[in-house]
Amino acid sequence: MDTAIQGEATAKNEFAAASRKIATLFDSHRDTTRSDYQRGKSEVTSKYETGQKKALKDHQEKIKPVDDCVGIADNYRQRLAFLAADYKKFKLSPDAPPPSRESYDKLNNPGDELFNRWPGWKRPSSSCKG
Repeated sequence: MDTAIQGEATAKNEFAAASRKIATLFDSHRDTTRSDYQRGKSEVTSKYETGQKKALKDHQEKIKPVDDCVGIADNYRQRLAFLAADYKKFKLSPDAPPPSRESYDKLNNPGDELFNRWPGWKRPSSSCKG
């Protein structure tokens, strides 16, 4: 009977020691896995944020000419609105003047005709130095 009681106590001690060892190994692996997970998660998050910032910067660089054109167009609109208000004050007609009756289609070089009509203009000589 004493041998059985002693064997049972030894078995319980071995079981308790093995159980504690398994629990310790489990906790160790769980902590290692948790730290690996957190490290990987922070690495992925930082790479994602870096990629997002780079993509935003690239997008802003590519869209900058369009934004600049929009700003220029807005400035034109504001200036035209200002001029339209001034034209109302002077009671000027907002319509474009009618086209000229004269046609330059019959001329070989309409530019020459315009220069010839201007009285103070002299054609530069072909022997210009410069």
